[in-house]
Amino acid sequence: MAWGGWSLINESDRNYSLSIPYTKLQKLARMLMWAARFALLVMVLGGAVRATQSGLACPDWPLCFSQPVPFLDMQIFMEWFHRLAAGLFGFSILYIVGFCLSNSELRRRTATFMTLTVLLLAWQVMLGALTVLELLDAKIVSGHLINAVLLFSILRIGRAHVEALVRSSSALDAQVIPNDVKWIAKGLTVLVFGQICLGGVISSNNAGLICPEFPKCFGMWWPSLNWLVDVQMLHRFNAFAVLAVAVGLSIRTRYLALPYCVSKQIKQLPYLIMIQVVLGIWNVVFALPVWASIAHLAVGLLVYRASLSAVCEAWVVEQRKAQTESCIISTATLSVQPQ
Repeated sequence: MAWGGWSLINESDRNYSLSIPYTKLQKLARMLMWAARFALLVMVLGGAVRATQSGLACPDWPLCFSQPVPFLDMQIFMEWFHRLAAGLFGFSILYIVGFCLSNSELRRRTATFMTLTVLLLAWQVMLGALTVLELLDAKIVSGHLINAVLLFSILRIGRAHVEALVRSSSALDAQVIPNDVKWIAKGLTVLVFGQICLGGVISSNNAGLICPEFPKCFGMWWPSLNWLVDVQMLHRFNAFAVLAVAVGLSIRTRYLALPYCVSKQIKQLPYLIMIQVVLGIWNVVFALPVWASIAHLAVGLLVYRASLSAVCEAWVVEQRKAQTESCIISTATLSVQPQ
């Protein structure tokens, strides 16, 4: 998507006479979709490693006990399988980059996307290695999660740019998406991203139970004990702010004739966030059960995926609508020119 003239994928002179085969664009869109889903899966596996205290089950890197396939107990298997999945994900990204390089026009248009994706992937690999070599340093573990979310975001936004070129759209039959709806969706996405970052800091510092009760903390709404308590309380209050914004967005769009690809994302957000809040409370009350910790991260990522997808899909619809209107105007202009 473009902000202030900058665009992730070069869209100048966009039309159907591109020197990129239509099927090639469709394939790229599908690959980006599956790569983004793969990124979510790898992050959930990382959360499972964290929840089961398996982060140092393989004390070396990139091998595990100097072997590509070590003797596997449960913790070693969790860490080894996470690394395997992350490695396969990395190769899938390199395949997508190679696919983009295979066509000169596609290479030109996706140069920014490919550069950002490769840089984030390289940084992610480095953070993964440092997570082990630096014995689960909290800052590195937090950065590992945040960078993974950014990598997912780039893949999802890149897919939106490609879909703006290939998707057939009934945007002209739909009501224009109001500006306030678009800005609320963007604001919600930022809030959810911040919430994931806060959760990552709490988890990497083993501070999930630093406030052992809910909703208060040591009998107070916001005790000034240390910075981790502040992060924990901010994480709790921000969760309800996210829920309030999502409910407000759902109410605002309830009677709008939005495209289905946008409305379905907005409608599911309040339900996902309510599940997320319940899981967060469950984690505090029942002292971080493994399944609830993993589910808390997984649902949080689904919330982020839905909010970001709502923004991306709204942008795609507008781009296709603008392109269709431009084609209609161009055709009408040509038809009235004197012969």
